[in-house]
Amino acid sequence: MCRMSTYMLSTHRRYLATDKNDNKTTESKTEIGPSAPEIEINNLTGDHQHVVEIAFNRPARRNALGKQLLTQLDATIDSLNADNTIRCILFRSLVPNVFCAGADLKERLEMPQEEVGPFVSKIKEIFSKIFGLPVPTIAALDGLALGGGLELALACDIRIAAQTAKLGLTETKLGIIPGAGGTQRLPRIIGPPKAKELIYTGRILNGQQAYEIRLVNEVVKQNEQLNAAYQRSLEIAQEIVQQGPLAVRMAKQAINKGLEVDLQTGLEVEEGCYDTVLTSEDRIEDMVGYDPEKKNLTSSQILIASTTASFTSRFLLQPIDVIKIRFQLQIEPIRNLTNSKYRTLFQSIRLIHYEEGLRAFWKGHIAAQVLSMTFNSAQMYAFEKVTKQLGEMFPITTSSPTAKTITHFVIGSLAASIAVISCQPTDVLRTRFVGQGEPKIYHSYIQAISLIWTREGYHGFYRGLIPAIILYAPVSALTFGFYELFNRAWDHLPIRKFDSIKHGFNGGIAGVLAKFVVYPFDLAKKRLEVVKFEEARSKFGQTRAYSGLINCLSETIRHEGFTGLYKGMTPSLIKAYLSTAITLGIYDSICNRFRQISSD
Repeated sequence: MCRMSTYMLSTHRRYLATDKNDNKTTESKTEIGPSAPEIEINNLTGDHQHVVEIAFNRPARRNALGKQLLTQLDATIDSLNADNTIRCILFRSLVPNVFCAGADLKERLEMPQEEVGPFVSKIKEIFSKIFGLPVPTIAALDGLALGGGLELALACDIRIAAQTAKLGLTETKLGIIPGAGGTQRLPRIIGPPKAKELIYTGRILNGQQAYEIRLVNEVVKQNEQLNAAYQRSLEIAQEIVQQGPLAVRMAKQAINKGLEVDLQTGLEVEEGCYDTVLTSEDRIEDMVGYDPEKKNLTSSQILIASTTASFTSRFLLQPIDVIKIRFQLQIEPIRNLTNSKYRTLFQSIRLIHYEEGLRAFWKGHIAAQVLSMTFNSAQMYAFEKVTKQLGEMFPITTSSPTAKTITHFVIGSLAASIAVISCQPTDVLRTRFVGQGEPKIYHSYIQAISLIWTREGYHGFYRGLIPAIILYAPVSALTFGFYELFNRAWDHLPIRKFDSIKHGFNGGIAGVLAKFVVYPFDLAKKRLEVVKFEEARSKFGQTRAYSGLINCLSETIRHEGFTGLYKGMTPSLIKAYLSTAITLGIYDSICNRFRQISSD
C-alpha cells in the first residue's frame, strides 16, 4: 500500500481510496466489502463550520487498526495539521456499537516477525501526531474501544462516551502491554494507581464506569441511532469553534507543554503562550461589527469606546475641519493669483489666525463634539447591533470573509443613515458657527437655535439632509467595507512587526478612499446648510442661494467648473485619513481592551 500524501476535505461525505494502478488518491462511492475505503473525512458546514470529522468505516474488522486504515489515517493527520482553517477535529465511527477494536491481530499474525515492531511503532507515531495536533480533538465513543482503540481515544483532548460503550486496555490478556502510548497517557489522565489496576487486570468498563474514574469527560445515554456520544461531541465542537481560534490553540499548547515540566517552568510556558495571543490580537477578532467567533461587547462598552474615540478625534482635528468648511463655502477659486479670500492651505491658516485669533480654529467645537460623539455613537451602536441581529438570524452573513465584507458594506450604509437623521440639526449649527465671520450673527447656541426656529422653522435644522444621507451612507458603507478588506489583506503580510499600526493605517486609507468617492455631496451639504445665512457670509466673498441638491451641484459646475465640486479636497482628505485612523484605531483598541478584561 502506497502512502497517500493529500486528502480532499469536502462539505459532503467523501470516501477516500487508493488506486493501486497509478498510486493516486481518488474518490469513490460508499461501498462495503474488501475494497471499501476505511476512513471518511468530512469538512462540516453551517453551525459546525471549521470542524473536521474523521470517521472510521471498516465494519468487517470492527475498525481494527490495519495497514490500510493506518496509512490513510497517517496521511489525513499530516494534511489536517497543515490546515490553519480547522479549529476542531472529531473522531467517530460509522460502524454501529464500535469505535475501534484495537490492532488488527489477524493481519499482524500474517506479518513477518521483523515487521511487527516497526508496525507497532508506527501506530504509536500516528497517535503522537494526533496528540500533537494544534487544535482540540474529540473522540466520540459510541461503542467498543479496546486496546489500540482506547489508546487512540487517549491521544484526543476530550472523550465523550455513551453509557453502552466498552472501554479497556486489554493487552495483558494477550500476553503483551499497551504499546501505542497507553501506559503513559492513561496514568496522566486518571492517575497512576487506577491506571495500573486497569492495565494489570485488562478490565473492560462501560461508559458510566469510565466517567466515574475520569477516563471520559462526559457520559450520555445512548439513543436509537446509536450515535449519542457523537451528537454530544458535535455540540462541544460547536462551542469550541465559537472561541478565538488562536487563543484555543495557545491554550492547548500551554496545557500540553506545561504537563511535561515542573510548575514554575509551566508558568513560563503559559506566559509565552499568553504573550503570543496578546500581541497578535487573534486575527479573527480585529474587525468592528458582530462576529460569532469572538466575545461581543455590551451596549455600554460600545458607547464608551465610540464616544472616547470620537471626542479625541474631533478635538485634535477641529482646525482642519474649520479650514475645510471655509474652502467648501467659498464661491471664488481656491488658488493663487486670484482675489479670493482663501487661496491656499497655509495662507488660509495664517489669515484665520490673523483676523480671528487662535480660538477661531475651534469655532463650533462644542456643536462639533456633540455632533461627532452623537453621530459616531449612533453609527457604531447601530452597526454593532444590526450586524449582531443579522448574524444570529442569518449565519451566512458571517460565514466567509466575502460575506462579512458585503454585510459590513450594507449595514454600514444603514447605520450611517440612522446617525445622519439623528444628528443633522447639530451639523447645521456646527456649519453655521464655523462659517460665520465677524461681526457674528450667532453668539450662543441657544440664540442660534431660537433664530433658526423663528426664521426658518424646523426645516432649517434639516437643511442639507438629503445630500448628508447620500454622502454618509456610502461613505460609511465604503469605510467599513474597505476597512474589513484591508484588514484581511494585512493578515496575509509575511511580516508582523507593524501590527501595532494596523487599525490606524487601514482605517485611514479606508476613510480617504470613501471620502474621495462622494466628496461632491459633502460640498453640496455644507452649502445647503448655510442657505438663508448669507448675511454672515458676506465678508467672505460671493454668496449664492440654492433650491436643492441638484440645483446646488449644477450651479457649482456652471459657475466654478467641475473642479468646484472638489473645493477643500486637500484638507478634507487629510482630515478623512486622520479622523478615520484615530477613531477606528482608538475604538478597536478600547474594544480589544474590554475583551481582555472580560476574559481575565
